[in-house]
Amino acid sequence: MKKKLVLMRHGQTVFNQRKRIQGWVDSPLTPLGIEQAKFSAAYINGLDFTIDHAFSSTSERACDTLELVTNLPYERKKGLKEWNFGILDGEPEYLNPPLDQYDSFFKANGGESCENLISRMNATLTGIMMQESVQNALVVSHGGAIRNFQRFWHPEDKDLIPDRLYNCAVLLFDFDTDTNRFTLTDVFNPNYQGS
Repeated sequence: MKKKLVLMRHGQTVFNQRKRIQGWVDSPLTPLGIEQAKFSAAYINGLDFTIDHAFSSTSERACDTLELVTNLPYERKKGLKEWNFGILDGEPEYLNPPLDQYDSFFKANGGESCENLISRMNATLTGIMMQESVQNALVVSHGGAIRNFQRFWHPEDKDLIPDRLYNCAVLLFDFDTDTNRFTLTDVFNPNYQGS
């Protein structure tokens, strides 16, 4: 059986605005982040299927984004949290290593391995999609978590995501309950900066 996963990144936060590393630490949505959520809600509401269940990371920024997008009751899941960046959480972004060194760098500094991040995202999202009552799920998570999950299932991504994954980007996946496989089918990735 085929199901639909609508996977969305949260809106801009105070730490995004201040260029702070934001993993398991949290900060609230900015006014622009609220606008971004409403902008992407119009795209989600225009999809040709009806979302029947909603889920969010336990982080405030993800829950607040979800509440701006839908009135559905939702379940919070720790497995949808952002990459744990260890002692770098909350520090200035200029301390980030090059992308190809993220895994070893954050592990060495009390953070989470990329393998663990992908494993928990896969386990959480597969668990959601395998629920009998779920047909089409909306899930709000985080940039690093979503990007690593997406690259696991669709590593050749330049055709759908030529640049970075912006705030309130929406990735559409088909989920096959027979094979437990996710297939990326479309990406809505606006760099919305306000009206």
